[in-house]
Amino acid sequence: MVKISVIVPIYNTENYLRECLDSIVNQTFEDIEIICINDGSTDSSLNILEDYSMKDSRIKIISQENKGQGSARNNGLDIANGDYIYFMDSDDKIELNTLKDCYDGIIKDNLDFIMFQLINYDEKKGFYQIPDYDMPNIGKLVGNSIFSYKDLNDLIFEVAVSPVNKLYNKRFLKDIGAKFPENLIFEDNIFFWNVFLNAKRVKFIPEHYYIRRRHSFSTTGKPGIRFVDTLEIHNMIFEIFKKFDIFEQYKRNLFNKKINSAIVRFNQVEEKFKSKFFDMIKKDFESMIDRYEYDEVVNCLNNHNRLILNNVLTANDLKEFSLLLEIDKLKNDIKTTKIKNRKLKKEIAKLKNDNKKILSSKSWKITKPLRNIYNFRK
Repeated sequence: MVKISVIVPIYNTENYLRECLDSIVNQTFEDIEIICINDGSTDSSLNILEDYSMKDSRIKIISQENKGQGSARNNGLDIANGDYIYFMDSDDKIELNTLKDCYDGIIKDNLDFIMFQLINYDEKKGFYQIPDYDMPNIGKLVGNSIFSYKDLNDLIFEVAVSPVNKLYNKRFLKDIGAKFPENLIFEDNIFFWNVFLNAKRVKFIPEHYYIRRRHSFSTTGKPGIRFVDTLEIHNMIFEIFKKFDIFEQYKRNLFNKKINSAIVRFNQVEEKFKSKFFDMIKKDFESMIDRYEYDEVVNCLNNHNRLILNNVLTANDLKEFSLLLEIDKLKNDIKTTKIKNRKLKKEIAKLKNDNKKILSSKSWKITKPLRNIYNFRK
């Protein structure tokens, strides 16, 4: 029995796979197994895996037809022998002390899982941090203490949902039946909420152990029609919150996040997918209104998302929706211009008043002869 099972789904990441594997096999914590799930790669990824497995007996290669990360991770979970589970993406890397520090922490406090920060890496931009991965408010609130979601209130939505910045107790995952939904992207959201809302003992390490590579070939970097999966993912999240009887408490966040996510993904997809994407959004939003009632949903939304919802429900197709968005943009531009004009009028009035005070002041009157002499000489 090994201490940690590292599960790595691999799909056509030949350009980055060696760097990923190097960061795992060279960990200072050596009591690990490395389960590499080759998810139907068509490049040289499998050859790279075989080369590494010949040099390191801790590497196990499992090949399957291309079914996506959710299926690959579930496959790895089913065969994992470790007491603890760590997930890794095959185009990323981790600091060499990651597993040692996390293992020490999870053992010391008997945790359900322990989490840490991530940092982005772009070959053009270099390293850069974002609040979603830094989780500064979480760190300030919990410090070095053990916590659960109940201690965070609305800050639960500021926890990074990715599975790659967490070391999990396998017994805990097994007891709650934690699995990734398959045949969907953004599947890590479902795994996260099921795990997080079940967890009683969690800790946070404010260290950037995980380097997340950003490139156009990543799963969520391809703006295709599958981005519409965000609708189903959010519907599933709703059901998880209902299961824990906290939907009413958090429905304002949930409705806003769903609508915001839908429009963000809609804006990201290629133009050729937008018409179909819009039709699916409209169908989903109509179903949501039928289930929760219009007033209940609208009363939870901020102004922007309320506008998006109404435009989707009003428009019959993508063309009408686009026109409504353009009208809203023009209205907003007019409103912004009016606000700017009011500010300018106030500034002009102030300048006139200041000028009037100067002209009527004693100093201005006293210095008038000197100004006349200066102007004459000039």
